[in-house]
Amino acid sequence: MNNLIKEVMIISPPAKKVIEPNYDRPNFPRPALAYLKTYLSKHVDNVSINALDCKFERLSVEQAVSFIVHSKCDLICITAFTSEINSAMQIASALKENNFKGKIVIGGVHASALPIETMEESSHFDYLIAGEGEKPLLDLIESINSFKDLNLVPGLIYRENNQIIKSSTFDLRFSVFNEIYKPDWSWFKRKPSELRVMAQKGCPYTCDFCANPNGRKTIKRDVDGIVSEIDEFYKKYDVTKISFDDEIFGLDTDYSVELINKINQLNLPSPYLSIMAHAKCINYKLVEAFGNFNGTINIGLGMETGDEERLKKIGKSLSKTIIIDTVERLKKHRNILIEGLFIIGHPRENFKSALSSIFFAASLNIDVAIFGIMVPYPGTKIWKEMKEGKNDYTMVVDGWDEFNKQISSGFQLKNFKRWHLELLQFFGYNYFFFKRRKFLSWAKFVFARKHEIFFALRNFLGNMILRR
Repeated sequence: MNNLIKEVMIISPPAKKVIEPNYDRPNFPRPALAYLKTYLSKHVDNVSINALDCKFERLSVEQAVSFIVHSKCDLICITAFTSEINSAMQIASALKENNFKGKIVIGGVHASALPIETMEESSHFDYLIAGEGEKPLLDLIESINSFKDLNLVPGLIYRENNQIIKSSTFDLRFSVFNEIYKPDWSWFKRKPSELRVMAQKGCPYTCDFCANPNGRKTIKRDVDGIVSEIDEFYKKYDVTKISFDDEIFGLDTDYSVELINKINQLNLPSPYLSIMAHAKCINYKLVEAFGNFNGTINIGLGMETGDEERLKKIGKSLSKTIIIDTVERLKKHRNILIEGLFIIGHPRENFKSALSSIFFAASLNIDVAIFGIMVPYPGTKIWKEMKEGKNDYTMVVDGWDEFNKQISSGFQLKNFKRWHLELLQFFGYNYFFFKRRKFLSWAKFVFARKHEIFFALRNFLGNMILRR
């Protein structure tokens, strides 16, 4: 690249269509953009770093391309999940068609899981960065501006003489997450109603349905930096919800208790915290901190299945006894809400095992049960086994757009049709709420998720008619 980089824009792509509003039309800006912008702005001299969250700003692909073209950027860095990769490719293609003279980097979970395939699928990506992007992206910018060898940039794939080249340090992974004291949240235009924050990255468990993009080692940010971030964001935007995007909140008990206690000391008006946790990590010390919190704490517990044998095989180190004990421990405090997160469609699932999950959920003293249908994401053990023909998943339709969080229609089991899975999903929700006599909660749940329910019903009827 002959031109020096003076303007960088970090982008998360738009949704092609709104299926799951919380993910496709979020009321919060994406934390990854804030972390990348903060780190690069601190370490790169004489380069302007900007960010654009297309979903949060409600931009289409065409609007995003127009904005980028007029911004005169030299380097575009797109971070994308699997369901977003087609939008990322559309942006890259449209930019090249509009004679964009800069270079385009693709990164994120999907690119990290399928690096070579992603570069082969779109010739418009000039570079790919696998793993956490902060340090490799810094090295890439400095290498280009200093005319250094790109072969030394960790996690990098690039093009040279019509060849796709892995850097000699491609397999090296760096995390500078703990260096991000307080992220820069000054780059978006819309007013958010929610703050998404990460306190720690990494998960030691080996769940077969999780790509675990941040590795097994846990890396934590400074507690005071997080608390300051929450305080400023809450006061500036008057948000109503704070959600932690940690894979597992509470892995380090002392760290988590200190964080909860210091957030509590902020005396925020009616604070609502949402976290994801592993039942094994919810000990008495942490529960006490939750119970003393001056607000509501919503805890999503990955329960996954009510089939004890399947629980042993999925790599989560969990049992039904641990789940039951954890729920009882948490429900001693009225300010704690519990979401039980279940998956329908585990490898070799059948009606009996799927129903065991639904009946187990209804037996627990939890506020909501979420029944998602399994999606074999690239980078997971299940994905690898599916590609090798070692499990019983089959693709119903082709395309990355079907890798949605909850309303995917792209997969089924060989002896368990897609509409069977969707029928069980509908039955699960209704059985849970009516069995536990949560009629008002059922009505609120349906109203809050009416958009997703419409798409799910449409998929179900279509799949049932086609008998797929």
